[in-house]
Amino acid sequence: VPAPTRVLISLVGAGTLALLRRPSSGQNRLLFAAFTSLAICESPFRGSSVVLNWISWLVFEFGIGIAVSLLLLFFIGFPSEVAPEKRLSKRWCWVGLGMVVVRVPYFVPGIVRGALVPGLALSMDAIALVTGLGIFAWNFAHATPMGRRRQKWVTLFLWASFAPLLLALVGRLVNEQLAFHTLLPFAFLSTSLAPIGVLVATQRQNRFDVDRAFT
Repeated sequence: VPAPTRVLISLVGAGTLALLRRPSSGQNRLLFAAFTSLAICESPFRGSSVVLNWISWLVFEFGIGIAVSLLLLFFIGFPSEVAPEKRLSKRWCWVGLGMVVVRVPYFVPGIVRGALVPGLALSMDAIALVTGLGIFAWNFAHATPMGRRRQKWVTLFLWASFAPLLLALVGRLVNEQLAFHTLLPFAFLSTSLAPIGVLVATQRQNRFDVDRAFT
């Protein structure tokens, strides 16, 4: 199975397992919706048809903003061990919808000068990333010890997921052949660990002491 496909399977699988474990949980339903929408928008279905290619592009460009909005909404409520008065407003998830707005000129020419659209999209993506990190840091600062432990699981799996990708990018400076033909496939494969980390963190009973990995 190609590495990108394994990432999509990991997304859908983690979201489905969370939903099946506790269908009544609003957070689990939100996680399922976020992971599934992310998998859909990252699943290209381009072909020989111009219409099919256009629809595939449309789903990606607009779907990614919707998926990010759902992810931000999930992390605003994660972990549950944050006092309600300390919880951030759900309006922060609207940042993800900004990713949709800045991509409209891709499909409606003339609104913004074409050369500016990629830069605007990239800037909005960066703002969404910073917003997500800010939400995560805020909740970590205001969560109980159990809540922080859940967040550490996410952090641990994220490091395990993206460290090989960083090594591949750095390795390109040393040996491009080695980095892109040897390291990069493993780097893409490792990113499938990220959804698993979120799934582990949502479990009510953690049987492993993740704090040891950070000491």
